[in-house]
Amino acid sequence: MVASADEIAADLGVAQGTAAKAYRLLEQDGLVTTRTGAGTRVAASAALLPRTIITRIRDLVDDGSTAGANLDDVISVLRAMWPTNHTS
Repeated sequence: MVASADEIAADLGVAQGTAAKAYRLLEQDGLVTTRTGAGTRVAASAALLPRTIITRIRDLVDDGSTAGANLDDVISVLRAMWPTNHTS
């Protein structure tokens, strides 16, 4: 189960309304589902990539953050390295 909007707001130091709005947007995008009494959960459809790719992306995020890399620079390099004949 995903933390409640109240918990997220407290953890991130943002207004509860901001966290609730973010949850609504995630739900609109089909990334989470919310059921009264059951809470909010990550939607099965949220797994757009295989777990191995997600794991490697998390490692890249950790390494990039540790190195102080700029997100836009990392994305630019990834795009440049992506095979040009890839259709997606």
